[in-house]
Amino acid sequence: MVQQLMRDTVKADRDCLPRTGCDPDLEMELSPVFVQVDTKKGRYGTRSTAVLSVKANGEVSFYEEYLEMGVWKEHMVQYQIGR
Repeated sequence: MVQQLMRDTVKADRDCLPRTGCDPDLEMELSPVFVQVDTKKGRYGTRSTAVLSVKANGEVSFYEEYLEMGVWKEHMVQYQIGR
């Protein structure tokens, strides 16, 4: 489920876009959680995403996906913290 959320490419409704001053079409392309845009200058988009989960019992999980040399990699760390 985490990966599904992190790779979400659904664009926002045009009415919900912020008015940042940039081209509205570009703003639309930049609106998903996971951005992938081909521009005149090359590809632009998400290079990394991370999730931090802390449970009531002190279990901590950190999950990251990142782009390295054109290949997506994963990293996960889990540990326990005291109360």
